[in-house]
Amino acid sequence: MSKILVSWVATGHDFLRKNRDSSDFSINENGPHYSLYRDFGKDFDIHYLLSQYNENENLEAELKCKRLAGKLRNDFKKQVIVRYMSIDDILSIGTIKNKIDSLVKVLLKDMDVQVFVSSGTPSMQTAWYLMGCELFQRDTIQFFRRREARFIKDGRTPPKEYIKFDVSSYAGVTNARDNYGARDNNKIQKPFVTASLTDIYTKAIQLAGNDKTTVLIQGASGTGKVFLSNYIHRESNRKNKSILKINCGAFREEVLETKLFGYAKGAFSNATQLTTGLFERAKGGTVVMEDIEKLPLRLQIRLTSVLGKKAFQRIGSNRDIDMDVRIIAITTEDLYVLRDQGVFHKELHYRLAIAELQLPSFYTMSKKERKQWVGYFMETTYTKLEVDYIEHISKEAWDFILQYPFLGNLKEVSNMVEVFYTFCKGKITLKDIPKQMIRDNKASVLRLDAVIKKHVQQVTERCGGNKNRAASLLGIDRATVRKYVK
Repeated sequence: MSKILVSWVATGHDFLRKNRDSSDFSINENGPHYSLYRDFGKDFDIHYLLSQYNENENLEAELKCKRLAGKLRNDFKKQVIVRYMSIDDILSIGTIKNKIDSLVKVLLKDMDVQVFVSSGTPSMQTAWYLMGCELFQRDTIQFFRRREARFIKDGRTPPKEYIKFDVSSYAGVTNARDNYGARDNNKIQKPFVTASLTDIYTKAIQLAGNDKTTVLIQGASGTGKVFLSNYIHRESNRKNKSILKINCGAFREEVLETKLFGYAKGAFSNATQLTTGLFERAKGGTVVMEDIEKLPLRLQIRLTSVLGKKAFQRIGSNRDIDMDVRIIAITTEDLYVLRDQGVFHKELHYRLAIAELQLPSFYTMSKKERKQWVGYFMETTYTKLEVDYIEHISKEAWDFILQYPFLGNLKEVSNMVEVFYTFCKGKITLKDIPKQMIRDNKASVLRLDAVIKKHVQQVTERCGGNKNRAASLLGIDRATVRKYVK
């Protein structure tokens, strides 16, 4: 059985600045990791070197981590695996604990593990101690610390000091961990933001600060529209109030109207009591209207009036009720086209599209982004399913994945990764690609429309998403471009 070392990179002590004002640095050979390798390298075979960041989030920290890993590999001939743990709050012990749980308790659950607790922030060290309390009966894991050489008075090599856990004496700390976990679960899940989403989520934060502005979120199925609407609500001043959702295409017109506005007692034959609607129940919060393009035309006109007056009436009542909600409308369609066709009320479009957010389709993203998203789902899915992490994807499998259109967008990518973890062990190869994807890919490349779509998307991507410029280069109108890149 391989012997595993796990530790956080010490972004301060593992490195030396070449001079005080320089941004350049060198590896500190008296730092915690290099000296540990020098003195006790024989004690382990594989090292999981943990970074608090997302990959590509902090370039200097990433460079440090990779340079340290490279030097340790070269000088001591060890396998060093850098893992980016995506810690969004380095003070939250609960967040850190959840991340290391998924690594040590799932990926390394059957391994012989040594945890070096000395490196990392105080919160990271505390999280290791909490884990030690939980795993004190596991024979295949040890936790140790190590003092700096300057604190050893007789000049001896600093020993590895193994930590023994008396669980009874840690009861208070364990309770603190549970409190952190509960508080962390109430936070909105931090979005995974790649290059083409940066501007969208920057605007989302700005919109969260202005909680009265109506928002229109557009994008193909599976691009994350509902997640974005949740994110805007939970980052806003309305986060402690309700967020209520309704699909405008899921109900008959009369039923949809009652669900939105409510009705007074006696308003119709079955109205035996006063019933409040979404706009009233969500007071102070947010109403998300999915598939807004399916809202019947009569209700489109009524909603336009409500948005103008900031007030509404229950069905069967003539009393105005002030409307204190933010409306977030979601659509997979191009409302500009529907408006021009007379299918969608022009004035309602104006009122909804005060702030427009257009989510990109997966295929319009760069190959680098698509690879990042696959990696993201590989990381999050194995934790959810509590299975072993799959480290390797073959070149042939990557080539297929990066050219496949993924018409189901991020949802389809997530589903593919879940299939991998269900059926694959160790390495993903071309034969592990779901057969339906193989069939769909062969069929799609034979259709002329698919070739046109791919070309329009590539030209638009090269134009930085500017549809007017892409339309000019392609010699077609803007509506046609929008049709292929929506």
